[in-house]
Amino acid sequence: MIKRNAVTTFFTDRVTKALGLTLALMVACQSAQASLAADQTRYIFRGDKDALTITVTNNDKARTFGGQAWVDNIVEKDTRPTFVVTPSFFKVKPQGQQTLRIIMASDHLPKDKESVYWLNLQDIPPALEGSGIAIALRTKLKLFYRPVALLKDRKGAEEGISLQARPGCLPRHTGM
Repeated sequence: MIKRNAVTTFFTDRVTKALGLTLALMVACQSAQASLAADQTRYIFRGDKDALTITVTNNDKARTFGGQAWVDNIVEKDTRPTFVVTPSFFKVKPQGQQTLRIIMASDHLPKDKESVYWLNLQDIPPALEGSGIAIALRTKLKLFYRPVALLKDRKGAEEGISLQARPGCLPRHTGM
């Protein structure tokens, strides 16, 4: 009888501690949400344009947020700056907007195919009152560069694609 009570007490204490810890973590954890949001999920920089304009919105109703934006090459070995975001540092009032321009900095891109880059948008949270942790969230969006040579045949290109069903396979036919 003594062993059973000791075992029961041991497991009861462990379960109580585990439930207490779980409850404490659930109460302490808050969901993370980026305050700065871009107006699209991906962007296409057309080769016949000088710049691309994007809009960043502050979704917070009470606090002003800072932001930082820059473009990275997806191929990390290539460190040449291709695009520049201006302004690269900015401040957005509560529920306000900021317009950013992406400008081509150099012309070393291929002329016969699209290139892909990362557009980075990072929150700079306001200073906290008292103690706490401020987390800066970074959003990565795809930025495609479409050269002029691909623009002329692009309009209506999706209409030239057709599919034909066959037993056991689904081949793709392009009408181009």
